[in-house]
Amino acid sequence: MRELIAQGLKTHVDNEFHILSYLGMDLPGALVAEPMEPEDVPVHLFSSHGQVKAVKFDKLSQENKFSLAGVQMKFSMKEKDGRYNLSKDNVLGDWIVKTPSTKHKEVPANEFTAMTLASLIGVDIPEIKLVEIDQLDNLPQINLPDEKLAFAIKRFDRRDDQRIHMEDFAQVLVKYPHEKYSSGNYEQIAKILYQFSGDGLNDAQQLARRLLANILLANGDAHLKNWSLLYSDQVPPPPIFACLRHSHHQCL
Repeated sequence: MRELIAQGLKTHVDNEFHILSYLGMDLPGALVAEPMEPEDVPVHLFSSHGQVKAVKFDKLSQENKFSLAGVQMKFSMKEKDGRYNLSKDNVLGDWIVKTPSTKHKEVPANEFTAMTLASLIGVDIPEIKLVEIDQLDNLPQINLPDEKLAFAIKRFDRRDDQRIHMEDFAQVLVKYPHEKYSSGNYEQIAKILYQFSGDGLNDAQQLARRLLANILLANGDAHLKNWSLLYSDQVPPPPIFACLRHSHHQCL
Protein backbone atom coordinates (compact mmCIF):
# COMPACT_ATOMS: atom_id res chain seq x y z
CA MET A 1 0.00 0.00 0.00
CA ARG A 2 2.77 2.44 0.94
CA GLU A 3 4.58 1.74 -2.31
CA LEU A 4 1.38 2.35 -4.28
CA ILE A 5 0.79 5.70 -2.55
CA ALA A 6 4.38 6.81 -3.10
CA GLN A 7 4.17 5.82 -6.75
CA GLY A 8 1.00 7.87 -7.22
CA LEU A 9 2.60 10.88 -5.53
CA LYS A 10 5.82 10.44 -7.54
CA THR A 11 7.88 10.52 -4.36
CA HIS A 12 10.21 8.10 -2.59
CA VAL A 13 8.62 5.38 -0.46
CA ASP A 14 10.60 6.61 2.57
CA ASN A 15 9.54 10.25 2.16
CA GLU A 16 7.33 10.11 5.22
CA PHE A 17 6.51 13.80 5.54
CA HIS A 18 5.20 14.10 1.99
CA ILE A 19 3.12 10.95 2.36
CA LEU A 20 1.77 12.03 5.76
CA SER A 21 0.86 15.51 4.54
CA TYR A 22 -1.09 13.92 1.69
CA LEU A 23 -2.96 11.41 3.87
CA GLY A 24 -3.29 13.60 6.93
CA MET A 25 -6.96 14.59 6.65
CA ASP A 26 -8.41 11.05 6.77
CA LEU A 27 -6.16 9.13 9.14
CA PRO A 28 -7.49 6.45 11.51
CA GLY A 29 -9.14 7.90 14.61
CA ALA A 30 -9.28 11.64 15.26
CA LEU A 31 -5.71 12.48 14.27
CA VAL A 32 -5.19 15.16 11.64
CA ALA A 33 -1.78 15.93 10.14
CA GLU A 34 -1.49 19.34 8.48
CA PRO A 35 1.61 21.17 7.21
CA MET A 36 2.52 24.36 9.06
CA GLU A 37 4.67 27.37 8.30
CA PRO A 38 8.30 27.08 9.46
CA GLU A 39 7.97 30.18 11.62
CA ASP A 40 5.04 28.59 13.47
CA VAL A 41 7.06 25.60 14.69
CA PRO A 42 7.55 25.91 18.49
CA VAL A 43 11.13 26.86 19.37
CA HIS A 44 11.47 24.13 22.00
CA LEU A 45 11.17 21.44 19.31
CA PHE A 46 14.47 22.52 17.80
CA SER A 47 16.34 22.33 21.09
CA SER A 48 14.86 18.95 22.04
CA HIS A 49 15.65 17.26 18.73
CA GLY A 50 19.25 18.31 18.15
CA GLN A 51 20.49 20.02 15.00
CA VAL A 52 17.27 20.38 13.04
CA LYS A 53 15.59 23.13 11.09
CA ALA A 54 12.13 23.63 9.66
CA VAL A 55 11.81 23.04 5.93
CA LYS A 56 8.73 23.95 3.91
CA PHE A 57 7.61 21.80 0.98
CA ASP A 58 4.63 21.83 -1.35
CA LYS A 59 1.85 19.45 -0.35
CA LEU A 60 1.67 16.66 -2.91
CA SER A 61 -1.68 15.63 -4.31
CA GLN A 62 -3.42 13.07 -6.43
CA GLU A 63 -7.10 12.36 -6.94
CA ASN A 64 -7.38 9.13 -4.97
CA LYS A 65 -6.62 8.85 -1.27
CA PHE A 66 -6.30 5.87 1.01
CA SER A 67 -4.62 5.83 4.39
CA LEU A 68 -5.14 2.47 6.05
CA ALA A 69 -2.35 0.12 7.05
CA GLY A 70 -2.33 -3.62 6.65
CA VAL A 71 -1.40 -6.42 4.28
CA GLN A 72 -4.69 -6.70 2.39
CA MET A 73 -5.51 -3.87 -0.02
CA LYS A 74 -8.09 -1.63 1.63
CA PHE A 75 -9.51 1.82 0.98
CA SER A 76 -11.29 4.51 2.97
CA MET A 77 -14.40 5.26 0.92
CA LYS A 78 -17.48 7.47 1.11
CA GLU A 79 -20.82 5.77 0.46
CA LYS A 80 -23.65 7.59 -1.29
CA ASP A 81 -26.70 6.02 -2.92
CA GLY A 82 -25.11 2.60 -2.99
CA ARG A 83 -21.89 3.82 -4.63
CA TYR A 84 -18.50 3.85 -2.90
CA ASN A 85 -16.00 6.55 -3.78
CA LEU A 86 -12.46 7.05 -2.50
CA SER A 87 -12.44 9.88 0.03
CA LYS A 88 -10.60 12.98 -1.13
CA ASP A 89 -9.93 16.56 -0.09
CA ASN A 90 -11.60 17.08 3.31
CA VAL A 91 -14.26 14.39 2.85
CA LEU A 92 -14.08 11.71 5.53
CA GLY A 93 -14.50 8.12 4.44
CA ASP A 94 -17.24 6.25 6.30
CA TRP A 95 -16.55 2.73 5.00
CA ILE A 96 -13.44 0.61 4.69
CA VAL A 97 -13.57 -1.46 1.52
CA LYS A 98 -11.24 -4.43 1.03
CA THR A 99 -10.77 -5.57 -2.54
CA PRO A 100 -10.20 -9.21 -3.53
CA SER A 101 -6.75 -10.69 -3.03
CA THR A 102 -4.52 -11.60 -5.94
CA LYS A 103 -2.95 -14.38 -3.84
CA HIS A 104 -5.95 -16.10 -2.21
CA LYS A 105 -9.42 -16.81 -3.56
CA GLU A 106 -12.62 -15.25 -2.20
CA VAL A 107 -11.05 -13.42 0.76
CA PRO A 108 -13.96 -10.91 0.99
CA ALA A 109 -16.50 -13.75 1.34
CA ASN A 110 -14.22 -15.45 3.86
CA GLU A 111 -14.00 -12.34 6.03
CA PHE A 112 -17.74 -11.60 5.76
CA THR A 113 -18.51 -15.17 6.88
CA ALA A 114 -15.99 -15.10 9.73
CA MET A 115 -17.30 -11.78 11.03
CA THR A 116 -20.90 -12.99 10.83
CA LEU A 117 -20.05 -16.17 12.73
CA ALA A 118 -18.21 -14.14 15.38
CA SER A 119 -21.31 -12.01 15.90
CA LEU A 120 -23.35 -15.16 16.63
CA ILE A 121 -21.34 -15.80 19.82
CA GLY A 122 -21.79 -12.24 21.06
CA VAL A 123 -18.85 -10.43 19.47
CA ASP A 124 -19.67 -6.79 18.68
CA ILE A 125 -19.14 -6.08 14.99
CA PRO A 126 -19.81 -2.98 12.86
CA GLU A 127 -22.15 -3.04 9.90
CA ILE A 128 -20.65 -5.21 7.17
CA LYS A 129 -21.52 -5.86 3.53
CA LEU A 130 -20.39 -7.68 0.44
CA VAL A 131 -20.49 -5.16 -2.41
CA GLU A 132 -20.07 -5.57 -6.14
CA ILE A 133 -16.74 -4.41 -7.54
CA ASP A 134 -18.60 -2.26 -10.06
CA GLN A 135 -20.06 -0.28 -7.12
CA LEU A 136 -16.57 1.08 -6.37
CA ASP A 137 -15.66 4.33 -8.09
CA ASN A 138 -12.24 5.89 -8.77
CA LEU A 139 -10.12 2.97 -7.64
CA PRO A 140 -6.43 3.41 -8.45
CA GLN A 141 -4.80 1.24 -11.07
CA ILE A 142 -4.37 -2.01 -9.13
CA ASN A 143 -4.40 -5.63 -10.17
CA LEU A 144 -7.67 -7.34 -9.29
CA PRO A 145 -8.55 -11.00 -9.75
CA ASP A 146 -11.58 -12.19 -11.67
CA GLU A 147 -13.91 -11.87 -8.68
CA LYS A 148 -17.06 -9.80 -8.32
CA LEU A 149 -17.25 -9.01 -4.59
CA ALA A 150 -15.43 -6.72 -2.17
CA PHE A 151 -15.83 -6.64 1.62
CA ALA A 152 -17.11 -3.39 3.17
CA ILE A 153 -17.09 -2.57 6.87
CA LYS A 154 -18.54 0.56 8.47
CA ARG A 155 -15.88 2.75 10.06
CA PHE A 156 -16.41 2.86 13.82
CA ASP A 157 -14.02 5.84 14.12
CA ARG A 158 -16.47 8.02 12.17
CA ARG A 159 -19.89 9.18 13.29
CA ASP A 160 -21.98 11.75 11.40
CA ASP A 161 -18.87 13.07 9.63
CA GLN A 162 -17.10 13.46 12.97
CA ARG A 163 -13.80 11.82 13.92
CA ILE A 164 -13.69 9.50 16.94
CA HIS A 165 -10.23 8.85 18.25
CA MET A 166 -8.88 5.33 18.48
CA GLU A 167 -5.56 3.84 19.49
CA ASP A 168 -4.30 0.34 18.76
CA PHE A 169 -2.60 -1.64 21.49
CA ALA A 170 0.84 -1.34 19.92
CA GLN A 171 0.41 2.39 20.53
CA VAL A 172 -1.07 1.86 24.00
CA LEU A 173 1.88 -0.33 25.02
CA VAL A 174 4.40 1.89 23.19
CA LYS A 175 5.56 -0.80 20.76
CA TYR A 176 6.88 -0.45 17.24
CA PRO A 177 4.91 -2.13 14.43
CA HIS A 178 7.54 -4.85 14.03
CA GLU A 179 6.96 -5.80 17.69
CA LYS A 180 3.23 -6.38 17.24
CA TYR A 181 3.48 -10.18 17.52
CA SER A 182 6.01 -10.53 20.32
CA SER A 183 5.82 -7.60 22.75
CA GLY A 184 2.43 -7.96 24.39
CA ASN A 185 -0.20 -10.47 25.40
CA TYR A 186 -3.92 -10.76 25.95
CA GLU A 187 -3.55 -10.62 29.72
CA GLN A 188 -2.09 -7.11 29.39
CA ILE A 189 -4.96 -6.08 27.13
CA ALA A 190 -7.52 -7.48 29.58
CA LYS A 191 -5.94 -5.66 32.54
CA ILE A 192 -5.95 -2.34 30.69
CA LEU A 193 -9.58 -2.78 29.67
CA TYR A 194 -10.65 -3.78 33.16
CA GLN A 195 -8.80 -0.88 34.80
CA PHE A 196 -9.40 1.99 32.41
CA SER A 197 -12.56 1.21 30.42
CA GLY A 198 -15.83 2.81 31.40
CA ASP A 199 -17.33 -0.68 31.70
CA GLY A 200 -14.34 -2.80 32.63
CA LEU A 201 -15.98 -6.14 33.40
CA ASN A 202 -18.21 -6.10 30.32
CA ASP A 203 -15.32 -5.11 28.06
CA ALA A 204 -13.04 -7.80 29.51
CA GLN A 205 -15.81 -10.31 28.81
CA GLN A 206 -16.05 -8.97 25.26
CA LEU A 207 -12.31 -9.57 24.92
CA ALA A 208 -12.83 -13.18 26.01
CA ARG A 209 -15.55 -13.66 23.37
CA ARG A 210 -13.22 -12.33 20.69
CA LEU A 211 -10.45 -14.67 21.79
CA LEU A 212 -12.90 -17.56 21.58
CA ALA A 213 -13.97 -16.46 18.10
CA ASN A 214 -10.33 -16.27 16.98
CA ILE A 215 -9.70 -19.80 18.25
CA LEU A 216 -12.83 -21.27 16.68
CA LEU A 217 -12.17 -19.54 13.35
CA ALA A 218 -8.42 -20.26 13.33
CA ASN A 219 -7.64 -16.55 13.08
CA GLY A 220 -3.88 -16.43 13.62
CA ASP A 221 -3.37 -12.71 13.04
CA ALA A 222 -4.80 -11.15 16.22
CA HIS A 223 -1.65 -9.12 16.95
CA LEU A 224 -1.42 -5.89 18.98
CA LYS A 225 -2.33 -3.63 16.07
CA ASN A 226 -5.56 -5.55 15.52
CA TRP A 227 -6.80 -4.65 19.03
CA SER A 228 -7.77 -1.04 19.74
CA LEU A 229 -9.34 1.35 22.20
CA LEU A 230 -12.05 3.72 21.01
CA TYR A 231 -12.12 7.10 22.76
CA SER A 232 -15.66 8.44 22.79
CA ASP A 233 -17.46 9.27 26.06
CA GLN A 234 -15.81 6.23 27.63
CA VAL A 235 -12.96 3.93 26.60
CA PRO A 236 -14.47 0.67 25.33
CA PRO A 237 -12.84 -1.55 22.75
CA PRO A 238 -14.30 -0.83 19.31
CA PRO A 239 -16.28 -3.49 17.46
CA ILE A 240 -14.14 -6.25 16.03
CA PHE A 241 -12.59 -4.99 12.81
CA ALA A 242 -10.96 -7.93 11.09
CA CYS A 243 -11.57 -11.62 11.55
CA LEU A 244 -10.48 -14.07 8.90
CA ARG A 245 -10.39 -17.86 8.88
CA HIS A 246 -6.68 -18.18 8.16
CA SER A 247 -6.57 -21.96 7.91
CA HIS A 248 -8.78 -21.68 4.81
CA HIS A 249 -5.90 -19.87 3.11
CA GLN A 250 -3.17 -21.60 5.13
CA CYS A 251 -1.47 -18.30 5.94
CA LEU A 252 -2.45 -14.69 5.27
